[in-house]
Amino acid sequence: MTNKKFKHIALACAAGLFMGCSLTSCTDDFEEVNTNTNKVYNVELADVWAGTVQRSMNLFAELNYNRFLNFSRTAILQYSTSPGQDTGDGVFRNFYVNILRDMVSLERKYGSEDSEAYANRLAIIKTWESYCFYMMASMYGPIPMSDAISDGSENKRYYKYDSEQEIYTQILEKLTEAYELFNPQTPYEKDVLEHDPVYGADGTGASDLTKWKKFCNTLRLNVAMHVQNMDADLARRYAKMALAGDLIASNDDNVTLTWGSQESNSSSWYYRRFIYNQTSFEKTTYPACGEYLYIYLRTLDDPRIDAWFYRTNELASTNEKPFLVNDTLTRPHLCYNKDNTAQGYNRCKDYKEHQADGLNKYRRDSIYVQYALLDCHIPVNELNNLPTGWRWATVPGQTYTYSDPLERFNSNYNGSFVKKTLVGETAQMTLLNYADACFLRAEAALVFDGDEAQAREAYETGIRASMEQYACNGTAYENTPGVAWNTDCLKGYHDRRMLYEATVHGSNGTEGHLEQIYKQRFFADFFNGLECWNLERRTRVFNFPPFFLSGASSNVEGLNSTYNFWTERLIYPEAEGSKNAVAYHEGIEKLQASSPYVRDVRWGDNVFTSLAFAKKNPQQDNADALWGYREIVPKLEYFEHFWGSTYEEVVENAKTFSGQKLESLALGKISYKWQSTLSTYDTEDMPQPEEDEE
Repeated sequence: MTNKKFKHIALACAAGLFMGCSLTSCTDDFEEVNTNTNKVYNVELADVWAGTVQRSMNLFAELNYNRFLNFSRTAILQYSTSPGQDTGDGVFRNFYVNILRDMVSLERKYGSEDSEAYANRLAIIKTWESYCFYMMASMYGPIPMSDAISDGSENKRYYKYDSEQEIYTQILEKLTEAYELFNPQTPYEKDVLEHDPVYGADGTGASDLTKWKKFCNTLRLNVAMHVQNMDADLARRYAKMALAGDLIASNDDNVTLTWGSQESNSSSWYYRRFIYNQTSFEKTTYPACGEYLYIYLRTLDDPRIDAWFYRTNELASTNEKPFLVNDTLTRPHLCYNKDNTAQGYNRCKDYKEHQADGLNKYRRDSIYVQYALLDCHIPVNELNNLPTGWRWATVPGQTYTYSDPLERFNSNYNGSFVKKTLVGETAQMTLLNYADACFLRAEAALVFDGDEAQAREAYETGIRASMEQYACNGTAYENTPGVAWNTDCLKGYHDRRMLYEATVHGSNGTEGHLEQIYKQRFFADFFNGLECWNLERRTRVFNFPPFFLSGASSNVEGLNSTYNFWTERLIYPEAEGSKNAVAYHEGIEKLQASSPYVRDVRWGDNVFTSLAFAKKNPQQDNADALWGYREIVPKLEYFEHFWGSTYEEVVENAKTFSGQKLESLALGKISYKWQSTLSTYDTEDMPQPEEDEE
């Protein structure tokens, strides 16, 4: 993907400006700066495209890692689970300087040529540019788009912020233009990219224009459905256009970008960030399975969990101590009980009575035990476990309180971390996939036409598409209650604090069907944090609990010390307030004018104000009542009776797992340990004393 030619172009392009002077000092020789003689202006798309894609991939990955994964509550980065606001954020500059500037310049060049010979190249530019502006509007809200990039013809110091509606309208118009421009049967042989890293053969061949056209149109459908809350008519109009065209129709059409090797300087951003040259493993910086996604995957028995996450200790190269949990079991009652060699014998308090009546075989003990979780997935918590003012409840009969059970890892490797196929050296990044196209079709069929049959067909195809993408057998999954169309899963696993339950209400008419579509799309977009974050904000279908802050440092203005709903947007760069001040404040006014929920802290430019495309968080109106003081009794529901619900089952399962025939050796392999006997009770088979005859 990288070569000497690309490196030369990238270095030559580094001197340009973003938005004239918003991130650099304004000078009297602006026009001279904006027409830098070191910049290669008369380049072709082929000369800059590989570098543009690589810079895009790195920026997308950085955003995904630092922001989107945590925002979406899917994969957890513990180091950044406190809300933050980065006033010196370089994201603006990266988008405008390193990606959009050359795209806009080339769009102007090819557009001015007015020639069929440039149609496909122009369409590729418009598509990529549209995706970048879609990302930026999804993050910030109003941004400069129509007035963003100077052509160097004037000393410009004001770059207006377009409203979200204006931005999305421009994006949809641009994608419509691009779709019409794409011509896979073009007679102009040069109107392709010879080395297309997006849709070339193995990333090195000529552009597959048919796939590019499908990407363009699927993105148009995605953006159209994205703006429903903001402008239903705009959404319907462009969704109908897209549905009449070619969409991503198989996983071979997926918009999947692939990094290269470390030797070629094109290895993945993730690999360079937290894997390459690391001398030790740090669990707080490695993406791990978040608990809220986990309880859905466990509740619905989703086979993709193995495609996405390592099992406990699987990522370690050496033997690690296992994660231990406590559980309650029943077992045959023994007056003398040798539970563990080191603990000796334990005599029940009613020993003489139980020995005398000869009925011990009808009695059972309820016991408290500890054992290891092995060969399974274990979620990682969001680090800050209780908000200020909350407390763990006191353990019954004891003087001490409970603690967070997901903070008892015996090894950094105990949790389930993201597989290296997603973050390794030659990892892949998928922006839109076949499942997305299917779920978008299903949603549109319900929302615009009320066509349940068509929606169901697209929904079920979307599930199969995702299973195929990850090489999973989804036959059983498709028939699971809550997954199967028009069915419910009304009892799912809770998180460890018992604040949230994984449920699906699929039989609840159109609303229930949409819930199924949204949740399945969310799962299918795993590790695409932007789409998951966007989907939840515009639908609120998961309605997750807030993030709880307990003494963690944070620079966010307006922070609530008890709870904070996750970030709704990013704040603008600090430089915008000084270099493009008038337009900046006009942008904030546009943000607030169209937002369903506004916070006025930080003069309106804050992370809590919702964007126009989003629904208002339904918890906002009574948040204090919902998330005031609580006393928490933690419970790892999803690990209860992991080895069985009775002592006999635990022994048999331990023997099967370990291959050991002796009971003691088998139990040793799962680190089984008796803690205490809670009670003794009579079984239903206990003989009852005969009643005295009168």
